[in-house]
Amino acid sequence: MATQQIIVEVPDQVLLAQKTDPSTFGREMRVLSAVKLYELGRLSSGRARSKPNCRTWSRHMAEAISNTSPLFYLHQIGALDWLPRLFSDVWISNAVVQELATGKRQGCNVPDLRACRWIRVVDPQRLPSEWLSLDLGPGELSALALALENPQYTVL
Repeated sequence: MATQQIIVEVPDQVLLAQKTDPSTFGREMRVLSAVKLYELGRLSSGRARSKPNCRTWSRHMAEAISNTSPLFYLHQIGALDWLPRLFSDVWISNAVVQELATGKRQGCNVPDLRACRWIRVVDPQRLPSEWLSLDLGPGELSALALALENPQYTVL
């Protein structure tokens, strides 16, 4: 059997856990190994989340907010499946859902959101000032509002 060496960077708090709690250390090492395999393209995010003791996987992956265009165009080039490899969750608003539904009614090839289990529909609590809506569509406006409310998320 061939072997391959990989280097896994271990945060200090995990090394401290080694001294006090072997089960916590083992669990963290499994998660860090899964993260490294993910970075190397050897493990998908969905498969990593399904592994026993890797329930903390999502904290190691970024989360994103999208408007309609990234979803539409990634779908057009057959690359929509890249998103769950890069992000644990992708949030869209109901405005984005409606824009995609409108596109479908007009005959556009749009993604089937029911098949994208990694997409969550979340509406912003507030929309920015009305003057912004003069230049932005409802999907863009709601995506920016979600981003302002959740600055830790990556905006697509």
